[in-house]
Amino acid sequence: MSLYILYSNTEQPSVDLEVIIKIILLNSLFNIRSVRQTIKEIETNLAYRWFLGLRMDEKVPDHSTISQAYRRRFDGTDVFRQIFDDIIRQAEAHHLVSGRILLTDSTHIRANASKKKFDKTEVDAKVNFIVDVYVTPGNVHDSTVYLERLDYMLHHFAFPLEAVALDSGYFSTEIGKSLVNRGIYSVISRRRFGGKKGKFRKSRFNYLVEEDAYRCPAHQLLRYRTTNRQGYRQYASDPKVCQDCPLLEKCIENDTNRRTITRHLDEAFLEAVNANRLTASDQYLYRLRPQTVERSFADAKELHGLRFTFYRGREAVQHANLVAATAQNMKKLATLLARRDQIHTFFSILCRAEHLKLIQPKKEEPIRFSRIGS
Repeated sequence: MSLYILYSNTEQPSVDLEVIIKIILLNSLFNIRSVRQTIKEIETNLAYRWFLGLRMDEKVPDHSTISQAYRRRFDGTDVFRQIFDDIIRQAEAHHLVSGRILLTDSTHIRANASKKKFDKTEVDAKVNFIVDVYVTPGNVHDSTVYLERLDYMLHHFAFPLEAVALDSGYFSTEIGKSLVNRGIYSVISRRRFGGKKGKFRKSRFNYLVEEDAYRCPAHQLLRYRTTNRQGYRQYASDPKVCQDCPLLEKCIENDTNRRTITRHLDEAFLEAVNANRLTASDQYLYRLRPQTVERSFADAKELHGLRFTFYRGREAVQHANLVAATAQNMKKLATLLARRDQIHTFFSILCRAEHLKLIQPKKEEPIRFSRIGS
């Protein structure tokens, strides 16, 4: 990744952008509350100076330099996205990211201007690497940008995606239809739509494909009537039959003695997704969520300051979340590679010991003394 395009063209000496980016990463890696405090830590911490490549007598950049870099140098650039993607590709090179199973979730972040921002994160199920981070305003539903971000990952990383696991916020006709058409096995928690207490919900009515009608709990049919502009087909019961029904009070809420059920034109795709809910694969994939994406959010909030953001504007908050996700992935990558090296070293020692045991030293023959003389 080249940073030369971000350097100043004037003759004034500037702080190395690599140092600025490393300081920003330090701020997130060790959950330091402010850039000013990060600079104070660097001044007295030899490990931080070594990481930044600063000598003992070299001056540490001023905190305002780091703050202004967000506003001027990094504004309108994708530097943090490139760094984030580079860590993912390093993990792929070490076979730590497979891209076969992706788990998605969203959370709210308290914004600086008292307005919530919405952070959507996708993780790879293999060892819980974060593969995408996207911030939207708090009034945008989490399912709105899901397909757009899914297309981005499939195009950008060329993942061989086989299955996804989502919560009930993503249980929509558009998402279900797209996943079924792509041949992606989808596990989506079913959303239970509210209804009046004591009244039959839509789930109590069975759809009959051959007759294109619904059957109520009293075994009467609700026939098709019309389709509205939103693409919902309406099915209604016969008032003459319903008025003498013993379940009338639990079924109908008005005085028309008619129950109406709506069904989207593409609702068959949602039913196909919902059919996966009771399978063993569904239960396995959904059990991965607390261990992966939900745990990732918990770590981000506890260890990387994701509960609250000091930045204003979606782009600035997006940069901050990318830095936090990069820090999480860097920690995980370093830990797994160090553990792999330890295991390799451990087994090398064991193999060396076993090899030494197989080679038995030759027994030395006892020395015989002979006495000459009488």
